[in-house]
Amino acid sequence: MDSTLIADVVAATAFMSALLAIFFYLPWRIRHSYRQTFIAIARAVEAREPHLLGHAEQTARYVVLMARWRGLSFAETRRLEYAALLHGIGKVSVPYGLLNSPACLTVPTDRFVLRDYVRVGAAILDAIPILSPAADAVRYHHEYVDGSGYPFGRYGKDIPVDAQMLCIASEYVAMTTPRLYRAGLALTLAEADAYLRAQIGRRYSAPVAALFRWAKATERLRLALLRFGRYALHFVLKLVSHRPRLMRLSRRVL
Repeated sequence: MDSTLIADVVAATAFMSALLAIFFYLPWRIRHSYRQTFIAIARAVEAREPHLLGHAEQTARYVVLMARWRGLSFAETRRLEYAALLHGIGKVSVPYGLLNSPACLTVPTDRFVLRDYVRVGAAILDAIPILSPAADAVRYHHEYVDGSGYPFGRYGKDIPVDAQMLCIASEYVAMTTPRLYRAGLALTLAEADAYLRAQIGRRYSAPVAALFRWAKATERLRLALLRFGRYALHFVLKLVSHRPRLMRLSRRVL
């Protein structure tokens, strides 16, 4: 083969490899770095409330599944995932004593300070260009469709669907996790499911509740498959560890 042709093939291959790296690998690495950074920030915020460790990541998992069932684009799904990971970032403005109070807060000023974290969190996201599209999901994720939520008292279609998705996912994870003021009183999965059904039309809209049911079923299927995979791997490893004994037994039988 002509040396010039070989050089051209090598150059073309190098050029295509560079293009693949630029358009596929580098964007993936950037997205991965963003995601890991936001997870680290979420864990740092949750470190002030040890009983909430993992809350943001579990909420984000449900929100991503809901976004996929809703048919959102990859970019929109990532935006919602970032909002879910950082929906509690405004709690950095809340005094440690209020966050970790063993009693449910009854003083109006304390409740206002605690509830105002959603405004603070949305303001933080608004100031960061890559996160500003997700700010409204954080700003309104404690609003309920019957108008009883906070901090703005919005209701019905005035609440963005993204915020409604974040609301139901976050509250489901919270109600199935023990809190300091209700230690040992976390709802079972069946009780939480019943509560969600009872709150349709009050806290949650029917379409968003249906999305969450599908997301929850998908997550349970994923966990079941993971458990099955672990059992299968354990079984295979056990067989391999007993291979000499099995071979001796097969020789006796045969």
